[in-house]
Amino acid sequence: MNKLKFSFLFILLFLISLSILYFYFSSPSNKKQILLANQVRYASLDSWINDDHLKAFNTFKISCKKLINLNPKKNMGAFINDKTTTYPLAGTVMDWLEPCKESFKLKINDNKGAMLYFQKWFLPFSISYSYSNNIFSKGDDLGLFTGYYEPLIEGSTIYTNEYKYPIYSYPENYIKVNLEDFNKSLKGKFIIGKITDNNFTPADTRQEIDKGAIQSKSQVLYWLKDDIDSFFLHIQGSGIIMLPNGKQERVMYNGNNGYDYYAIGTELIKKGYILKENISMQTIKEWLKNNPNKKNDILKLNKRYIFFKKSNSNFAKGSQNTSLIAMRSLAVDLKWIPLGVPLWVDIDNFGDEKKLKIKKLMISQDTGSAIKGIIRGDIFFGTGQEPGLLAGKLKQLGKYYILLPRKLIIKRNKTRNNE
Repeated sequence: MNKLKFSFLFILLFLISLSILYFYFSSPSNKKQILLANQVRYASLDSWINDDHLKAFNTFKISCKKLINLNPKKNMGAFINDKTTTYPLAGTVMDWLEPCKESFKLKINDNKGAMLYFQKWFLPFSISYSYSNNIFSKGDDLGLFTGYYEPLIEGSTIYTNEYKYPIYSYPENYIKVNLEDFNKSLKGKFIIGKITDNNFTPADTRQEIDKGAIQSKSQVLYWLKDDIDSFFLHIQGSGIIMLPNGKQERVMYNGNNGYDYYAIGTELIKKGYILKENISMQTIKEWLKNNPNKKNDILKLNKRYIFFKKSNSNFAKGSQNTSLIAMRSLAVDLKWIPLGVPLWVDIDNFGDEKKLKIKKLMISQDTGSAIKGIIRGDIFFGTGQEPGLLAGKLKQLGKYYILLPRKLIIKRNKTRNNE
């Protein structure tokens, strides 16, 4: 009997020890994320041959016009670790010059020609991630994909009882401080504040701005009819203002107040106002309109506030300062994925008609405060109501593959073989 008890206790302690080890090594908390890139074949990209590669090719050329004007020695950004070395995932600008220049020379007018161009000049790599010291994981290739669009919003250049919600320009007393200038270890980090009585203090929150905190320091570009439309314009980052005389004018992102973005849908789920499986931009808007007494308490939870400027462009523009193309422009986390590179996006609905199925070649041309993670994409759906309905619907897991210059990969492989 004692021997039986001893065996039971030994097994129990063994299992407990194994569980502790598992959670220690597998838990993402306090572990550094690691980007993994593994070469694959084009044949492994689901529906690759069925895509409209010509649209992707023309979108890529838009980014190439920006890339060829950069310093050839400049790193493309987004670094990856390989044993003891660290290098930019997509190489330097120099590695992209030849395929970009070739895209301008070629007169491609069909999908097959565009597909062959990508297959000639680039090699596909699956993107996945793991955590440091995680001996149990070989990498996860799934991440969150969402959508955004450019809304059409009713507005006016003058304040009236009908148009009373302001769209502000960037406040003249706001200052953006690059912390790397003070400490090299803080590269990429910055804070935004304002000068108050000769002191540098935090910028105003959404609630403070709504109460008039920046009225004397910022210009009102337009007055909108609806505060909910105004809130979602901030989330999208650009939009078209429809004036009473029928004229349409575009506004684009011109900075923020430095606070982290908070998704109010999280709070609505937490409080049980909307079921998690039903959450979308449309259901959030509907709830806000139907609950005016609770609306402001929810909106103020997102302290982040966006400022705008007028745009003379005929297209919405992203962080690369290029025109965004519907279903071809992708917003990514620039810490992991550089701007201007082709990405094969694979989002499956597994037969669920309520969800979207997207398998397309897109170009990273934008970013956003809510776009964080190695596998995280925000697809630009276009301008207007219908794209807005689709964009608001997308919140699914998916994967993507990055296309890297073939000559860059050959060069890297030679370097590794000589080590």
